[in-house]
Amino acid sequence: MMAEPKLLTIDEILLTRVQILFCGLKRENCHAIAQAGLVAIDPSSGAAAAKNLLHELIHVRRPLWSETRTRQWESKLWRAATWQQKGELYRMLGRAKVWNGEEVFGHHVGDAPTPEPKS
Repeated sequence: MMAEPKLLTIDEILLTRVQILFCGLKRENCHAIAQAGLVAIDPSSGAAAAKNLLHELIHVRRPLWSETRTRQWESKLWRAATWQQKGELYRMLGRAKVWNGEEVFGHHVGDAPTPEPKS
């Protein structure tokens, strides 16, 4: 039986290093997605981008957690976060790149950008 991973803190989440892209995800009910060091956020989804980023960073830190558990922790961490910690999520978003399909940020699977493979 596998040991339960330690619980997450917002400070641990803020240390997560990923490439963040804004792009159209073209998926129903999909506001953002995390995959192998990349977080893609659809700003046209109408959902709060900072909360989407927090949600996806939880997926990066705990990839085996269910969507339900991730949503529970997103809510818990968002409520507990200070204004400074929420501001840091917005700062991370401010460093995001906009991907419109013309500029190549890495490899692609279908229409979705994926990060460069590590050599």
